[in-house]
Order: sequence, then structure tokens, then C-alpha cells
Amino acid sequence: MENTNNLYLTGLRKNDAYLDTYIYTNERNNETNLNFQKSQSDFILKINEKIETIDSLIIPETARDLVELLNNLQNHLFISGWKSVIGSNQTKAIENKWNNKLSNIILLKYNATLKKLEQNYPENEFLHDFKFLSKKLSFKKFLDNFGIF
Repeated sequence: MENTNNLYLTGLRKNDAYLDTYIYTNERNNETNLNFQKSQSDFILKINEKIETIDSLIIPETARDLVELLNNLQNHLFISGWKSVIGSNQTKAIENKWNNKLSNIILLKYNATLKKLEQNYPENEFLHDFKFLSKKLSFKKFLDNFGIF
């Protein structure tokens, strides 16, 4: 269309430009939402795989293997840790909730392994340290979940 002084045609051109921008913005928002949902579902799947892996760990029988497993679980707990779901945006709260589920499973496996070490090898030199760390991690879980620490 050529430039015109006709106000009706000029108004149509402005409306067309607005409509094109509106449609483009909606398409872009829909695409962004789909990408966000896909990345969030991928994150949840990865966390679920980790949870299943930790949950399926078999607790060994020997003292050396028990100590090694406790050290590995301890490292995983320090890496993942607990994160507060209070006061964060919706996306971060969902991620923190799933990270906390993973940390809870690791702590449960840690305590089960510790109990087995305590029952089978009460004279183990590392037992006191692992017990202390279990109490410390439980306290840290409490503090981190409520955003105190």
C-alpha cells in the first residue's frame, strides 16, 4: 500500500502492524513456555534417575566397603544439599523441591549404611565420625529447608 492521507487506511495499517506484533509475541511466549516445560521435565527425569540409582544401591557387607559407601554418600550430600523452597519463584521452588527429594533419599541410604556399620562393626574407628556427621546433616537439612542457614 502506498502512503496515503486517508485516515481509515492509515488506521488499518497500524492495526495490521499491531496484530502482527501481537501474534508474533504470543507465538514467542508459547514457544518459550514449551521450552521451559521441556527443560523442567528433563530436570525432573534426571533427578528421578538419580533417586532410583541411589535407592537401588546395595549396602555392602565388609567394613571397608561400608566406609567407602558412606564417604561417597557423604560427598553426594555435600554436593546436592538441601535448598529452601520458601521465598523463591515457582521455577526455583520446583527445582529445590526435587533436589531436596534427592538429598532425602541419599540421607536415608546414608543412615541405613551407618546402621549396618554400627551393628556389624561397633569397634570401627570411623563410626563416631559418621554418627556425628549424620546428626550434623539432619540438622543442616532442617535449617536449609526453612531457609535459616
